[in-house]
Formats: sequence, C-alpha cells, structure tokens
Amino acid sequence: MNYKSLAVLCVGLIFVLAAVTTVLAWKVFDVSIQMKITFDSPSNQAATTAISNIQQSGSDDSINQSENILGIGLPAPNFSLLDVNTRENIMLSDLEGIPVIINFWTSWCGPCKSEMPSLQSIQNKYGDRVAIIGINGDRESIEQIQYFAKDLGITFKLLQDPDNSVTKSYQIWGFPGTFFIDREGRLVKKFMGEISIEDIDNNIVAILGDID
Repeated sequence: MNYKSLAVLCVGLIFVLAAVTTVLAWKVFDVSIQMKITFDSPSNQAATTAISNIQQSGSDDSINQSENILGIGLPAPNFSLLDVNTRENIMLSDLEGIPVIINFWTSWCGPCKSEMPSLQSIQNKYGDRVAIIGINGDRESIEQIQYFAKDLGITFKLLQDPDNSVTKSYQIWGFPGTFFIDREGRLVKKFMGEISIEDIDNNIVAILGDID
C-alpha cells in the first residue's frame, strides 16, 4: 500500500468517526430532553412539592421541640407512674394542694445515692405536708428499685418510668435532678446535680411558703 492509499484510508476513518460521534451526541441530547420533560411533568412537580413540605414540616417540628423548654412558673408536666412499693399509680395532678419535690435518680449514680438520705430526712421532718417523689430515670426493674430503697432506708414514693417518657418530659440529660412544685402544680425551682439537705430545706421554706 502506497502513501496515497494510506492517506485516503485515514481520511475515510476520520469521516466515519465524525459521523458516529454526531449520532451519539444527538442521542444524548434526545435523552436529556426526555428526562427534562419527565421531571418537569405535573406529577413529578407534585411529588417534589410533597417532599419539600415533609422536609419543611420536620424542620418546624424540630424547632418547636427545641423551644418547648420546661420553664419556671409554668405547670409541671403531669404524669402517672407506678409506685414500686404500693403498686399503685401516682398521678402528679392528684397531689395538687401540697408542695411536691420530684427527684430523678438512678442506682448507679453516686450523687443520687448520696443525696437520698437528705431527701428522706426532709420527708421525715415535714411528713404529709410535703410529697417527695423519686423517679428512676434509667428503666431499672421494680426489683432493682426496691433493693435500692431497702438498702438506703427510703420510705418516700419511688416510681418506675419504664419508657423514660417522664424523664424526657422533664428534660433530664444527667442525674440527679430535683424539681420543686408548688401547691398549684407549677414548677418553682429546679436543680441539676447533687443537692444538700440545707438547700432542700431552705428552698422548701423560701419557695414553698408557709410550711413550719
């Protein structure tokens, strides 16, 4: 094969490749047009709008939850939980008319264990003029809670929160946590961390009023 024939062959191959490239380019363009038509169709626009609405709704829910802060002076979240000793359900709203101290605790929490005798002393001092409630915030069993109470000589109400719903409603992320509720069921004071018997007593007198 001479150089002239080789040159003609190369030119022919170039034209063939150009033609193939042109055909492929038109195919890609046609597919892109079809995709645009599909995605711009009313049904897909509706789906896109629905997804956007769901995402927006989820975002709003998150904002609302973050703004739902447990506030001083607001009604304390009501609940009904099992007293592990009497096996009766205790409802917070049933205790309106007397001050209530709610203490969130777990058996493995050192500060929780340290402050329990102080809470028991306050219960002994004021008797039925103050209701002290200990809520277990770690899904511990009735038997574990009963053992804890017996070991420390606790006689005030110890309640089981099996799904942690009450613990979450009081926005407890660490233990212990203590809440003072007035006679009208409003939150008047809250403490995170161990609280001394002096602090408990002083706050009962100062915050809850006319108890001698």
